[in-house]
Amino acid sequence: MGETVFFGCATISVMVLCVIFLGDCRDIPLIPESKIGESESDIYNKWTCADDQYNPLATLFLNTEGATIKSLFHYSETYKIDQINLFIFGFVWYIFTITSYGLWCPAGLFLPGIITGGSMGRFYTVFMQNWQGYHDKNEIM
Repeated sequence: MGETVFFGCATISVMVLCVIFLGDCRDIPLIPESKIGESESDIYNKWTCADDQYNPLATLFLNTEGATIKSLFHYSETYKIDQINLFIFGFVWYIFTITSYGLWCPAGLFLPGIITGGSMGRFYTVFMQNWQGYHDKNEIM
């Protein structure tokens, strides 16, 4: 039981500290009301930002696993995730996933594997787009 409590406290502590010290507030893009869907409106986690801002790391770290997977695989012209945020998120999840594999704690492997793979895939995609100079022609400025 002590191992489970320690691992749970370590996980949430590292994730919250990453959001506090490495996260930043960004403006929420203006989206026409006709284009707002259910998944679009609740994708932004404001954490400690102003009403018209969101924290990308909080959006990734402090959601449920299902909501995190949706935000990793979600494509929108208004919702973007930076490379540095994807790297931090993917690295932390990878470390905790491989650590939890050997614990007596029922942490699961299926969803953490999807999250780790999704963050690596999204990181690679954003890297290739930046490297090739790709910009979405429908991007909102």
